[in-house]
Amino acid sequence: MSDKPRFIPGTDIAPHTATTTPRLSAADRALAGNLRRLRRERGIALDAVAALLGVSYQQVQKYESGANRISLTRLALLRDFYGVSLDDFLDGVPGTSRRAPTAAEDTAIMDLCQKIARMPDNDMRLRAGRILESLLTHG
Repeated sequence: MSDKPRFIPGTDIAPHTATTTPRLSAADRALAGNLRRLRRERGIALDAVAALLGVSYQQVQKYESGANRISLTRLALLRDFYGVSLDDFLDGVPGTSRRAPTAAEDTAIMDLCQKIARMPDNDMRLRAGRILESLLTHG
């Protein structure tokens, strides 16, 4: 048997075995870099992030270096703590392109929907919908 690691078909990911160390994919490296960048941009210490996530600061370092992968649950905690969207963590990650609304944008969208729903008649709601559709289509 060869000592050369075999890769999962169609990826640059080697399955973890006792004789191989998993290679970091481009996506892993990009996510790790974004974790570090977003924390540093906010001037937040590793200890503060560690306390929020319920892990050691060394574990946060491993997330930020790509040595360990972070769970989606912990990413959601960081999203709320940093006030960003999950897409901010995925910036530059291969295979991702659509930006989801931030928490603030979600709130604004919900507020707009509630205002439209409170309009007194159906014709007014339909006109508001057409205006929004036109904005989406024509900018």
